[in-house]
Amino acid sequence: MKICVLIASHINYLEKIELLDNCINSLINQTVKPDIFISISFENEILRTKFIDNIFNIYTNINYTLQDNKTYQIIHYFNLLNKIKDYNLIMFCDDDDTYNIKRVEEFKRAYIYLNNTTKYCDFIIKDGDINNNISPEYWNYSIPYKFLYTFFEIFKNDMDLLNHFYADIYFAEFLATRNNIKYLVIKEFYYNYNYNENSTCNILNLKSYNEKIELNLFLYVICSNLRKQIEETMSFFDFNENNIRLSLPNYDRIKNIISIITTN
Repeated sequence: MKICVLIASHINYLEKIELLDNCINSLINQTVKPDIFISISFENEILRTKFIDNIFNIYTNINYTLQDNKTYQIIHYFNLLNKIKDYNLIMFCDDDDTYNIKRVEEFKRAYIYLNNTTKYCDFIIKDGDINNNISPEYWNYSIPYKFLYTFFEIFKNDMDLLNHFYADIYFAEFLATRNNIKYLVIKEFYYNYNYNENSTCNILNLKSYNEKIELNLFLYVICSNLRKQIEETMSFFDFNENNIRLSLPNYDRIKNIISIITTN
């Protein structure tokens, strides 16, 4: 069977190249070796050159797609779509995180088990209890190609919605709400988060008051399981539809997309 790991990266500071290097090393040292696909963009030419010298020219067995302009995570995956259609299992890793050395092996074992026991049922594999943060994460899932393809088919007329800092939340919700499939949860947690001053979690903590309101409303509309938690967090906000529409750009389009995601 063929397994690949996808990395979406925007290099906006020098130390991130070292973090990406650590990420790559955790993948190439897996007990079961995956193919690695990286779609990457850069804040400036200096960082691009550093990446070429320290990663691109060193790890020559990786499939790279270098973008000319700043690119958000989910658009990176769209740009890789045609390169990975022959893979049985698609995994993900954030560019500053790492895998436990046996992660791919364990997910391969789970795939083989499911493939032998659920021949007429689609399935998704994920790590154990992963939702410790307010924002659900898609990196903990591994999926057949068809789910990634279906996700982008849903957005084919709304791709601009994916060109957004929070667009990964659409993907996480899509993976969490598939109907008529089997989910297999691996009890051990084989994914290592790297919390640093430039990590996404820290950046979200530093966002302005108004930006945090937008994020919470974005999550409120997309992730039904978080609504009670967000209502408690934003007890000052009146959650009627008109208020949300006024406060959240593209509210009606987002609501329509989520209705499609959660019913298909």
